[in-house]
Amino acid sequence: MDRNLVSSEPKVVKSDSTAEIKLSLFTAAVSATLRMIVPTIGLFLIGLTIDFVLRQTALYAIIGAVIGFLVAGLLIYRQVKHLKIKGHDLLINDPTGAIKTTKGPKEK
Repeated sequence: MDRNLVSSEPKVVKSDSTAEIKLSLFTAAVSATLRMIVPTIGLFLIGLTIDFVLRQTALYAIIGAVIGFLVAGLLIYRQVKHLKIKGHDLLINDPTGAIKTTKGPKEK
């Protein structure tokens, strides 16, 4: 038997599932960022345009920003709710740097 095959130290092997999890985390982060920025800035700019056309103060811009924050919060809530439905909890605090998943609570 080859001595190189037997080792007392555990090895961290990155599999396709680890890469898929990292990609999923990255896409979730980008998606959450866009879900926050687009409604907030978009509705603010629409309100600012309405204020410019009506020659008013920034009333509609402020209303647009507030509605944008509310819409962004709703979109993030729906995204987190969707991630919880998948049934996996991510454990990233592994000292080796590996990402592990555990099956979430079983539904009855």
